[in-house]
Amino acid sequence: QSIKPIHVGLGSATEISEIIVKWPSGSRDTLVNVDVNQRISMTETPREKILDAPVRSSSQTSKTFPNPFSESATLRFDLSRGGSLHVVISDVQGRRVWSSEEKIDEAGRIEMEWGGQREEGGAVPAGMYFYEAEFINLTENINFRGTMIKGGE
Repeated sequence: QSIKPIHVGLGSATEISEIIVKWPSGSRDTLVNVDVNQRISMTETPREKILDAPVRSSSQTSKTFPNPFSESATLRFDLSRGGSLHVVISDVQGRRVWSSEEKIDEAGRIEMEWGGQREEGGAVPAGMYFYEAEFINLTENINFRGTMIKGGE
């Protein structure tokens, strides 16, 4: 066990896309989309205590590309472990235009493509769209939010 701080230089970066901590026991913790200029304190959780731990809740952003888009946009999520990912896309008036739910088997980068279509069919018009995604597993509840712009055709 060490309480020695680790200082990381990031140059002009404004966000850390991923921090992976590999503990002596072999377990790993991953933090995604971390803001810079802060102090983070972490403690290894023994594996047998993970199921007894309270669910952690946080809110993060994810990446969307291309943005603006003309035909389709890809939502990118960096997830620390498996679970369930539910995504809802809404227009500026708050009306749901598309949703998807996926079971994620393991940690990693997940990319979900939205073809710019309504659930009932037909392309959405040019404009601004908002997405909210919720990732849930036994120990985490993470909410992602973002904005996409569909350009003219």
